[in-house]
Amino acid sequence: MANCEHASQLARTVALTIGLIAGSGLGQVAPCQAQGAGAGAGLDALRSAQSALIELIKATEPSVVAITHTPPAQANHSPLLFRQGDDGFFRDLRGIPGNARVETPAGAGVVIDASGLVLTQYLVVQPGQQHTIYTVDGDSYPAEIRAADPRSGLAVLDVSVERNDLAPLPIGKAENLQKGSGVVTIGNPNALLTDGQPTASYGTITNLARKADPQVNLNNAKDPLRTGYRTTLHHFGALIQTDARLGWNASGGAVVNLAGELVGITTTVSVIPGHEQSAGYAIPMNAAFRRIVDTLKEGKEVEYGLLGISFSVSARSKTTDGRYGIAVQQAYAGGPAGRAGLRSRDIIT
Repeated sequence: MANCEHASQLARTVALTIGLIAGSGLGQVAPCQAQGAGAGAGLDALRSAQSALIELIKATEPSVVAITHTPPAQANHSPLLFRQGDDGFFRDLRGIPGNARVETPAGAGVVIDASGLVLTQYLVVQPGQQHTIYTVDGDSYPAEIRAADPRSGLAVLDVSVERNDLAPLPIGKAENLQKGSGVVTIGNPNALLTDGQPTASYGTITNLARKADPQVNLNNAKDPLRTGYRTTLHHFGALIQTDARLGWNASGGAVVNLAGELVGITTTVSVIPGHEQSAGYAIPMNAAFRRIVDTLKEGKEVEYGLLGISFSVSARSKTTDGRYGIAVQQAYAGGPAGRAGLRSRDIIT
């Protein structure tokens, strides 16, 4: 019976690792009744978990697209040049160096609305460039920037076609994620462009509200007051961390929960202080970021509240009664915080 018990325990462990999908009963491995019976039940549980995971990926990956951009077309007033090819046909030489337009894979995106709205990371879009999205079916559509927000690091593209068969992914609640929650990541725009097969990976949430390193670029917006780029919400602690592999060019891919909902947009952030190896980080679809997405879908600028203080984000401060909080370095005169009574060295708990 020892081998039988070991097989059941192994199956139970792997089933739990693959993830407990609500209502599926995964992880409930039947006890051994006879030699070999538990091993069979364990394998059945593994197959059920594997099938559920495969179906989840199949259902969600059509919502992930590749995004490319090209420079705008340049006017060409030179006469057309032709030469006779080896096969006797004439060839058009308009594509000679100097006239060529290179289509660059910029990242991935996630369809979030049946009207043709695609959510992606801010770094993927390039103002002044022509954008195109490519689906898993090999279809391509021209797209325009509907709205982009450098503070949140998010942007929405509008697929400019009257009808399309894009499959939107419902947006879930990232605030319900916990350490250990199972997720699937889908991305890799290069693979999607070449063979229509985005890369999928399974893992768990390993941390929440992580801070991007101050030197990490999340918006391509140069900071005129110092070297580097403008600060985003993620430099103060908004990123979720997963051990699922994000792969090459991870910008704009999907993090999907076990209910098939979008709970994060993957980023190219690979290193955060305090971690000895690269990890995967994503922008969460929590209440604050869902508000941002709704605003961007409307083509509007995202508004943020002005507090009027400066504070340190490098370490927590402790009050006299033992509570931790953020220490105010300065409350600017006339600002909302100053008028409300906040002063230098106050601790916001």
